[in-house]
Amino acid sequence: MSSAPSSPPVVKRKTSLATRTMVGVVSLVAVVLVALAATTYVIAGRVVDSELEDNLEQVWQRTNGFLVEEKPETNAPPVDPDDFDDLFDDDDVITPTPTGPVDPMDRDPLETPGLPIGTIVYLVGEDSVQSGIVNSEGTTEELDDDDAETIKAAVSGGNSRTDRSGHTFTRLDLAGAEYLVQFNTLNAPGETEVSGSDSTTLVTAIPATDANQTKSNLLVIEATGAAIALVIVGFGVWWWVRRSMLPLGNVSGVAARVSRVPMESGAVDLTRYRVPNDLAQPTDEVGDVGFALNQLIDSVDSALAERTASENQLRQFVADASHELRTPLAAVRGYSEMMVLTEPLTENGRTLLGRVQTQSERMSELVEQLLFLARMDAAEAQAHSQLQTEPAQVSQVDLGELLMDAVSDAHAAGRDHHWEVQVPDEPVSITSENPEQLSRLMTNLLSNARKHTPEGTNVSTRLLSEEGQAVLTIADDGPGIAPELVTKVFDRFVRGSDARAPSEGSTGLGLSIARSVAEAHGGSITVDSAPGSTVFTVKLPLA
Repeated sequence: MSSAPSSPPVVKRKTSLATRTMVGVVSLVAVVLVALAATTYVIAGRVVDSELEDNLEQVWQRTNGFLVEEKPETNAPPVDPDDFDDLFDDDDVITPTPTGPVDPMDRDPLETPGLPIGTIVYLVGEDSVQSGIVNSEGTTEELDDDDAETIKAAVSGGNSRTDRSGHTFTRLDLAGAEYLVQFNTLNAPGETEVSGSDSTTLVTAIPATDANQTKSNLLVIEATGAAIALVIVGFGVWWWVRRSMLPLGNVSGVAARVSRVPMESGAVDLTRYRVPNDLAQPTDEVGDVGFALNQLIDSVDSALAERTASENQLRQFVADASHELRTPLAAVRGYSEMMVLTEPLTENGRTLLGRVQTQSERMSELVEQLLFLARMDAAEAQAHSQLQTEPAQVSQVDLGELLMDAVSDAHAAGRDHHWEVQVPDEPVSITSENPEQLSRLMTNLLSNARKHTPEGTNVSTRLLSEEGQAVLTIADDGPGIAPELVTKVFDRFVRGSDARAPSEGSTGLGLSIARSVAEAHGGSITVDSAPGSTVFTVKLPLA
């Protein structure tokens, strides 16, 4: 059985260039945005933290000033942290009038005027501790013991940071929130004397909730903005690349259409498949590809035109030679027959003259077949060139009748074979301009089965209608066709082994004629062969 031509391996299609470009650009932009966002977040975070430290510094300085002054001059109520900057300037520190030593432990640090809500004050003396927190109502309350212990541990040597002014900062979880904490020994400005100031540590803390929320909001805004920017950039790049690649897609479409043009034989015109001129100008990458493809198409078209011209010359030569040979061959046959009838010949002379007649008849058959193929080629060329101006005279032909006649003739010529035919009761009709061509198709196939199979071979023919087509099969149980000949058995002058037909020669044109007739009627012919089975299948469109 013939093997089908191997199909190219299926290659998984890669992601489109537009998508890959989009992914690359979006990834690059994402890296840039992440770096920019991280830098902005760090810088903004430092600004916010610095502002928070400045506010805490003001709180510590005011409390320190309140504790070391001789007599507080004001008793302002607590204020909200948002109004803290409006109430105090950076240098707004109460300067007490030195009138004598001041004991800071005699005063409540929570009475410091203008402490923001949520402020925690923790004052550690030699023998006592004062602490508290300004609640949301603006009043003061005792500090939780756990929070007091946390502050005490931090003052005793926890994880802290000292700025250039000598103030120590740290962050602690107090009162259910994160606090920025500052602690240092009391500082008496001017000449004010403070009792035990070297051993008294003032700790102030303000909530870092607003600062942390500001940084969190900044992070959310940056992430949201980056995501939106990436979506816009991704879609924009994808759309732009797709738009830019449209001309290349048109060029690719031209190449695909050219690849589907049958170029095995016959006249082929590729000029109508050229890339449009506006896409074939070598001014950019797409133009370079279009220009190169047009050059390739022109080169292939020229080669095909030369091949067609050479084939036409060869066919014309064969047709002319065959036509010129008809008259001499007819004369040879006529004179040989006349000599047999009129001249006294010896037995050997009659045998030799009989051989002359046989070979001249064989030569005449070859000439007729060549002329038939030449006419078929001319008809095909005329159909391709669309030069036929008058509608052809077609008629309906019953393939069943033609098959019965062909099998009857084959049985008469090959009585040493077993012939079988099956035709349906209903007519199987097709349209044809020349019914004799169909008869020749069947005769050639049956003759091929007879000539290339040994005596006693069973040859069965079957005709049926199937899916709008007439299907004719001719099968035999002979030795089969050599595997190397199966794929080219319909080519011209291809012949099987002479050992299968010792008594009859073969021109190698019978199957080629059968294929030409089938294709001229819009059909096809195929063969499947293996040792012990050869099946020819002809499919023709029904009328």
